[in-house]
Amino acid sequence: MPFLPLPPPDCEGAYTEYQVVKIFGDLLPEFHRWMVGQTMPICNGRRWDPFNQKYQQACGGISHGPCYYDCDVVEFAEGKDRGLENVPVTDW
Repeated sequence: MPFLPLPPPDCEGAYTEYQVVKIFGDLLPEFHRWMVGQTMPICNGRRWDPFNQKYQQACGGISHGPCYYDCDVVEFAEGKDRGLENVPVTDW
């Protein structure tokens, strides 16, 4: 695949929208369709520390906003098929 090897994620464990645009280029709409129904992190430049019961700086204090988990980006780049074509979306 032309996407591999992937650069390291800019966010902790996740790729930013900017990175995904650069990586997938014209295939971005296909990647977005592939991501339907997946959980996405939202980076606000900080992380909760449960031991100290307070927020600590993460990602150098940079708020990346909505991101894509690195495992999802890697799976798409490797051509993994989730087998979800034509599956109706159901609201519960």
